[in-house]
Amino acid sequence: MLSNNRQKFKNSLKTKGKLRYSTKNYQNPFFQKSTKRVLSLPRANISWRIKMISFSTLLLLVTAVIFLVYSHYFDIQKVVVSGTGQIGDQTIEEHVWKQIGDNILTIIPQRNIFLFSTTRLTETLNRKYALNRLTIQRKLPNSLVINYHEKEYAFILEENDNYYYADKHGAIITEANLLEVSERDYPIILNLSDNRIYNDQTQIETEYLETVFTLFNIFKSYSEELKVERFIIDKEINTVKVAILAGPQIYININNDIDKQINKLLVIKNEKLKDDFANKIYIDVRYGDSVYYR
Repeated sequence: MLSNNRQKFKNSLKTKGKLRYSTKNYQNPFFQKSTKRVLSLPRANISWRIKMISFSTLLLLVTAVIFLVYSHYFDIQKVVVSGTGQIGDQTIEEHVWKQIGDNILTIIPQRNIFLFSTTRLTETLNRKYALNRLTIQRKLPNSLVINYHEKEYAFILEENDNYYYADKHGAIITEANLLEVSERDYPIILNLSDNRIYNDQTQIETEYLETVFTLFNIFKSYSEELKVERFIIDKEINTVKVAILAGPQIYININNDIDKQINKLLVIKNEKLKDDFANKIYIDVRYGDSVYYR
C-alpha cells in the first residue's frame, strides 16, 4: 500500500534535465490577486442633427467676430473733440488719429471702434497734458466722442531758455510758444534756483509762487508806471525779484508784509528818485523801513 502511494507521488513530478518541478497548482487563499474591473462607458450617440447645429453655431460665431473686427463698417470715421483749456481740440484729435494709424501687436486694428484702446489714449493724453477730466465714448458704428477739461494756467515758467504753462500748484501743463508768451496775461517766472522741473512739476516752493501771484495782482494797479517784465527766483533765500520793464529789479522779502514793501518802493520812486528811477539797477525794500538801491 505504501509503495503504491509513493509511485503516485513520483508520477506527479516531471523532470526537465536534473530539475524536478510539479505541474500541480497551489494557491494561497490569503494572497489572492484582486481582479481589476474595467468600467465601460456607454458610447455617446450624438445625432447628425445636433452635430450640424453645433457646427453652424460655431461657424456663425466665427463669422460674427471676423465681421466685427475686420469689417470696414466699424472703422472709426469721425472724431468729435470738445473741451476747455489751451491744448486745443485739434491737438487732441491728432493724438487720436495717430493711435488709429497704429496696430497693437500688428494684429489688433486700432481703427476698429470695438478694439480702439481708450486706456492707451487716456494714458497718452494724461502723460502729455495736465487734465482735470477726460472722457472717451464710443458711438456706434464709427465715431469717437472725447471731452476734456485742462487744468487752468496760473503762470509761465522760464527755465533753461524754455517756457512752460503751469497751474497754481506748479504742475507743468504744456510748453509755451515764445512768440505768444509776452501776450499772455500770466506772470512769467524766471527760475534761476537749483530747484528744477522734475516729473512735470516745478520744484519752486509754494511760498514763492504765492508771493509772485500776490505781486502780480498788485503791480497790475500800477501797470502804467511799473510794468512788470518777469519775476525772478534765484538762490537768494526768501527773495523774489521783480524785473521792471526798462527799469530796475525790485527785491521783495516773501516773509515780510508785501503791501508795506510796495509802499516803500512807491515813496522812493515818486519822492526821491523820480526820473532817475529807470537808471537804477536794483531797489531793495526787504529790510524794515530801510531802502537800498544802486
